[in-house]
Amino acid sequence: MCYHAEERETSSVTVTDLQTSQAAVTVASQTDRDTNNSLIWMIHQFLTHMIDLKRGNLINKLVTEVVLTSDERERIKKLKKNDAKVNSLMAILKEKSAAEFDSFLTTLSETGQQSVADVVRQALFTAGQSGQNPLHPLGYSTAVLSLSICLLLLFVKINFEIVGLITYIRDELIV
Repeated sequence: MCYHAEERETSSVTVTDLQTSQAAVTVASQTDRDTNNSLIWMIHQFLTHMIDLKRGNLINKLVTEVVLTSDERERIKKLKKNDAKVNSLMAILKEKSAAEFDSFLTTLSETGQQSVADVVRQALFTAGQSGQNPLHPLGYSTAVLSLSICLLLLFVKINFEIVGLITYIRDELIV
């Protein structure tokens, strides 16, 4: 964690401000998580229904482009039903880096599925997540939110230290 709490005597106004800040962080966190989860679900569903594994020999092309390993290709190809193959590909893509996901989108374009790649790229751009893997469980929004919370808590800690210093000066140094 990026913040260590210390107990200090302080005014009730500061505690109220801290509680309000914590509530705001909780609401912002839930809203961000809901938005990110909706985006992940939407892109996952769109890709699951739209990509054509047979078109342009997509799976082999993904191996050539080093998006998939040979073992991952074999895992997908041993499945009988196309839906199972697509779901397996989607599960594998969740674990890939942003660069590998971008290579996946480029490979879609190169195999005659440009419109599918364009829709995903536009959704990511609109959501402010260009250059990210939207399927990855710890995507961009979570990282930004974590950093924001750390900065907020650091700010709160600094405020507590200033209040403590002012209290010390008032009580000890001013007669």
